[in-house]
Amino acid sequence: MDWIIHSKGLYMDNNCDKDRGSEHISCWTHFYISSVGEYSSDKGFVSKKEDTFDPDELTELLGIKPRNAWKYGDHIEVSSNPDRRHLNSGWFSERIYEPPVDRFDHFHAIIQNLIPHEKELVEFKKNHNVYYEIEMCIYEGSCSDILLESDVLAFCSRTGIEIRFNTVLLTYDPEEDT
Repeated sequence: MDWIIHSKGLYMDNNCDKDRGSEHISCWTHFYISSVGEYSSDKGFVSKKEDTFDPDELTELLGIKPRNAWKYGDHIEVSSNPDRRHLNSGWFSERIYEPPVDRFDHFHAIIQNLIPHEKELVEFKKNHNVYYEIEMCIYEGSCSDILLESDVLAFCSRTGIEIRFNTVLLTYDPEEDT
């Protein structure tokens, strides 16, 4: 993978297959907030209970409905074990897919919803032990050229949002979106 300095920001070039058809999802991006914690080999991601937050408070603060959210101690819905509980708190925005939205517009689409709440995001992070991240998940065989423009980088820097490119070779399964 090559990093190219562009006049507008950083550009990642993974020399991808440009002929992939538009009928396939090539990537998706979302914003999420998680309580800070550590990974445990037997329990997964674990936060100290006093470091967690109420996702309903965050939803009200941002005025954005999450795709998924949970409190520390909530039942894990995808688990067959009825006693399995979340050991952290989390809030996930809706995913933006390519297609229909070009990957070059994913980060702008996400931060456009967050810009009006910049002060609230900074304050929320000061008052809670949380981690902010925008994650782009790139599917196997898809084009992975990405431009991080300077305004996106500046906003993320001001608010403490990390950026992750998940380039694990995933195969798109429409059933996982349900």
